[in-house]
Amino acid sequence: LAGFLCLFAANGQHLARASTQAFNISRVMVSSSVQALAVDSSGNLYVADYTTVVKIAGGVQGGAATTIVDLSKMFSGYPVKPGIVGIAVDSEGTLYIADLNHYKVIRYPVTGAYTFVAGTGVSPYGPYPGDGEFAVNVAIQPYAVAADTQGDIYINDSGIGRAHV
Repeated sequence: LAGFLCLFAANGQHLARASTQAFNISRVMVSSSVQALAVDSSGNLYVADYTTVVKIAGGVQGGAATTIVDLSKMFSGYPVKPGIVGIAVDSEGTLYIADLNHYKVIRYPVTGAYTFVAGTGVSPYGPYPGDGEFAVNVAIQPYAVAADTQGDIYINDSGIGRAHV
């Protein structure tokens, strides 16, 4: 695929213009605009819109598309809709989700039992940045997340303009 631009995920309005000429590409329907992309160590591609993360086995070379998590179901009792703005996958296949609207980072392992790993769920605006505190006790506004091979996650906190480890 080097050198070619090819649409593989879009909302229904734009998907009709996708072309798969000469490629075996999984097309993924997302409910809104694509917000984040990640690739795991096996080459699987993860695509996120504001509420859902879909995994494409084998990336754009072809493979089944599977919904990994739908935050609209996870947060069904909350007054605010989810707002996925960043995703990352670590070397063990654990998915990390930056949810801007709920002020949290969610850890979603292969087993499917999610936990919150950062953020209190309240807006981070104020003088206290939370350095040295447990991540789940710190008010953050995550905008991106990354994972390294050592098991550390990095969070871009757009609320206070910082990056956290």
